[in-house]
Amino acid sequence: MRHPRLWLPRKLTRFLEEREGADVDAAARGGRISGDLAAYFRVVRQIREVLAARGLGSWTLAEIDSLDDIGPSLIHDFARERLPGAVVQGIDLESGAEAGILHCWRWYERDLAPKHAAWFAPELAFFCFSLLDKDACYSRFSLAAAPDPDRLVKSLRELDDFRLARWRSSDEIQVIGGHRVKLQRDAVWDDVILPEPLKADIRCNVDSFFRGKAAYERLRMPWKRGMLFTGPPGNGKTTLCRTIAAQSGMPSLYLLLATSGDRQDPIGQMFRKARRLAPCILVFEDVDSLVRGPGEMSYFLNLLDGLVPTAGVLVVATTNHPEEIDPALLDRPSRFDRVWTIGNPEAAERRRYLARLFAGQPAAAELDRFVAETDGFPAAYLKELYLSSAQEALHGEPAGDLPVITTLHLEIALARLLQQRTAARDRFVERIPLGFGRDEDEA
Repeated sequence: MRHPRLWLPRKLTRFLEEREGADVDAAARGGRISGDLAAYFRVVRQIREVLAARGLGSWTLAEIDSLDDIGPSLIHDFARERLPGAVVQGIDLESGAEAGILHCWRWYERDLAPKHAAWFAPELAFFCFSLLDKDACYSRFSLAAAPDPDRLVKSLRELDDFRLARWRSSDEIQVIGGHRVKLQRDAVWDDVILPEPLKADIRCNVDSFFRGKAAYERLRMPWKRGMLFTGPPGNGKTTLCRTIAAQSGMPSLYLLLATSGDRQDPIGQMFRKARRLAPCILVFEDVDSLVRGPGEMSYFLNLLDGLVPTAGVLVVATTNHPEEIDPALLDRPSRFDRVWTIGNPEAAERRRYLARLFAGQPAAAELDRFVAETDGFPAAYLKELYLSSAQEALHGEPAGDLPVITTLHLEIALARLLQQRTAARDRFVERIPLGFGRDEDEA
C-alpha cells in the first residue's frame, strides 16, 4: 500500500533517502549540506513527528524542483502511475482574518493522503505559510531557520481553525468513504414528515446540545450526545439526518458505506477527525451494517463511550433493523442517549405532506379522499404519488408547459402504486420458506 506523499525539493529528498537518521547539524558543519537545507530538514522532521502524534500516519517523500511543479504537469503522472491523489480543480486562497490565511495563492486542490488523512492542498498551503517564511516558501519552499515546537503547535491549531472556516463558508457536508464527495446543505425542517411533537423533540435535543456546552460543564456531564432513528425504510430517516446537519450550521461528517471499504478504519478516522473539529456532527446511516462482528462492536462502543473523550460531538445514526443491533449499543444511554422510531406517516402527516406537494393544483380539492386511501403508505410512496401524477399530467402536454394535475391524474397514479405495492407483497410471500416437514398445502 502506498503512503501519502509530502512533496519536497529534490536535494532534500536525496539527503533524506541517504541519511534518514543522520545528525543534520553535524552534516551542515561538515559542509555536506547547507545550513538552509539542515534547517529545512529539522522542520520536516518536526512536521512528521507532530503528524504521527495526531494520528495522521506516515509520509512518503516525493521530489519536486519547486512548488510550481505541483500543477497540471502532475495530472499525467497521477493517471499513469496511479499515485494517491488526483488534481481536481483550481481554487483561490484569499486573504481573510477569519480564516487566518497569510497569503493569496492559486493552488490545485489535491488530496495528499487519501488512505490516511484528509489533507488537501489549500490546507497544506495554509500550514506552510503559517509555519514557514511565506516568501521563501512561495519561491523555493526553503527556510532560513526552523521554527520552535510552540510555533509548530500554534500553526496546527490555526490550521484547524482554517478548516472550520472553510467548511462553514462552503456550506457543505463532507462525505467520508473512499472518495471526496460533498452533499449540499439544502434540507429544511419542512421536508421532514413527522408528528409535530416528535419533530419538536428532535429539534430541541439538537439545539440544546450545541447551545449547552456551559451547562454540561456546570453539571459535570460529558458534552456528547448520541441519537438513533429506527423504523421501516422510506420514511425519511436520511432526510432527517441531512436536515439536522444542514440546519445546525456545524461541520458534519457522513460515512458512505458503499465505499468505506476503500479506507483503513473509516469509523475510527471519522471519530479522530471529529475530535479535532468539534463541535460537529457524525452521521452513520444503516449503523447495523457497519458494526457486525464482536470485535467491530467492541471497537465502536469504545469510540462512542470509551476512555478517549468526544466532547462536542453529536452522533446521529439510522437503522432499518433495530433487532439486529447489539443491546449494548441500543439499550444504554451515553451511547445512543435517545432512540426514536420513525414509522409510516399517520393521517395528519399524510394530509399535511400531500397538501404541500399538490398546492395550487386542482387535485388538492379532494385530498381528504386520497389521505384515507394511502393509509400505510411510507413517505417515499407519497412523494412518488405526486411525481407519478405529475408525469401523467405531462403526458400529451406541449413541451415546456407546467403540468396541471387533476383528480383523474391522481387516481391513475394511485391505482398504479397500489398495484405495485400488492405485487411487492406477493413477491415477499413467495420467498418465505415453508419450513422443515411442511408441504405447501399445510403452509
